[in-house]
Amino acid sequence: MKSIITLTFTMFILISVNAQWTMDPENPMVVCDAAGIENNITVFTDEMDGIYVFWLDTRNSSGFDAREVYGQYYSSSGVSQWETNGRLIVSHYNKISNYGVFRFNDGSMIIGWSSKSDSYTYNDSTLVRKIDNDGLPVWTDDLLVLNAGFEPNAILSPGEFQVIKDGLSYCMAIYVTHYGGSSAVRMTRFDENGNLLLPPDGTQVAGPGGIGHAVLLSTFENDNSSYLYYSGGNGAGAPLYCVRLNSAGNVIWGPENVIEGTTGLKYQFDAISDPAGITFVWEGSGNNTDLFTCRYLSNGTPDWGGNVVPISNVEGQQTIFDLKKSGNHYYITWADGRPGVDPGNYDIYAQVFDMNGAMQFEDDGIEIMSFNTYIPHPKMAVTQDLGFVVCHQSTIAGYMAQKINSDGTPGWDSSAVQVAVSTLNPFYSEHALIRSGDRIIAVWADAAPGGGSNDVYISPVNTVLTTGFKPNRSEGFRMYPNPANTVINIVFDESGKNANVGIYSLDGRQLYQNYFESLNTGYLQLKTLSFPEGVYFIRVETEGNPFTGKFIIQR
Repeated sequence: MKSIITLTFTMFILISVNAQWTMDPENPMVVCDAAGIENNITVFTDEMDGIYVFWLDTRNSSGFDAREVYGQYYSSSGVSQWETNGRLIVSHYNKISNYGVFRFNDGSMIIGWSSKSDSYTYNDSTLVRKIDNDGLPVWTDDLLVLNAGFEPNAILSPGEFQVIKDGLSYCMAIYVTHYGGSSAVRMTRFDENGNLLLPPDGTQVAGPGGIGHAVLLSTFENDNSSYLYYSGGNGAGAPLYCVRLNSAGNVIWGPENVIEGTTGLKYQFDAISDPAGITFVWEGSGNNTDLFTCRYLSNGTPDWGGNVVPISNVEGQQTIFDLKKSGNHYYITWADGRPGVDPGNYDIYAQVFDMNGAMQFEDDGIEIMSFNTYIPHPKMAVTQDLGFVVCHQSTIAGYMAQKINSDGTPGWDSSAVQVAVSTLNPFYSEHALIRSGDRIIAVWADAAPGGGSNDVYISPVNTVLTTGFKPNRSEGFRMYPNPANTVINIVFDESGKNANVGIYSLDGRQLYQNYFESLNTGYLQLKTLSFPEGVYFIRVETEGNPFTGKFIIQR
């Protein structure tokens, strides 16, 4: 006769004004659900694994014209530190057309914003403010770094910008549109006290002409120089230029068309710099959209023997990518429309390559997820064990996450992990993944029924799984029924062994643990009446061999 051990356990719920990290796909943690539109989220960590979240907000505006920036700060344990629905960081009299928040290695933070007036009254401007760890102004007054007008530089309006910090000061590059429609990039500098170090409106470092997206990156060298890379226009086949600038904005080398000899750009491109050089990734123009990479050394000469290396150039579309770097490796994920993709329009693929341009996985990348979707925007974060997590919104499955180990094998089960149900999906690219200690945290603005985005959420992407808890290893036991209602039975493959059994919530909290000696052939029956509906993980360790599985409680 089988021996039956019946266990009863209670789930304790801690209630507090500021809740700690929880993962509930149907009810994720709310960053902001105030009236109006919240979009353009910016996320980064501090030096203690806390997380800052900033966004544009229209709660006090009409229509889509955001005139304010709000923010929230979370401790490493997921406790919100600022006001409910966020702290007001910036309030501006004109529409904020672009904003950015930047945190540097010394802990300082700069927020900047470009405004857009309702009429041609030359009120368009770009301002910056230094803020402290509480999001409060450090300077007495905001610093005006660029102002639109006919004189002296014929600037019609400012656009996107980047800020870096070197040993000299803060360096800022601003994209501008001139009267007549030509574009340019201007560089300026300011010090810790909010004083301009270059003339008003800065120095022109690219253009005028057909310039598209432009980005400023540090060279990480002691000469306070920087890289500026930009597209030579917005059309298909455009070149991708890079120039190295000294601290005054003068050219050290370039501009070099780093993709010369190729079919040129299609849409997206990106780059990451390091002390030895700068690595570029882009979508190639042509009948198919393929992904390529190349590298330039810090002295302006091509690396990798001058070769352009394909990341994925199979038939179909490889597009909408996210690029990260950790150590000596680059991590990239993208939406892939190669033949045979089913279901939906795209699958999600990924690749890892080193600083020599050598691909680490199979040619053209590995498949991460395959869910029904529409215009996917996958995002990724690198884990502490040099694997990575990819998040992607699916029209049916919801906001999903999958981990890939450093060797390219799946870290989680084949269906991935649900971060949020489909009704809470991010609005296209309005989501981000970030590593905070041993956690991967997702932040997103969900799609509003009437268009755009309207609420901001935050959720750990299964803390236990990111540290090696793999639910695809359940061969040591089986569970039934699954989904469960009032009980779940665990049947072991072998008898006579000691077993340590633990039950975990999706956010990694241990809800139950017990040790059993010399289990006979039979099963454990766990009563689940005290558990709310949801997804749980079980870990069973027998003689040093851990096995894990996932079960659902559904009533």
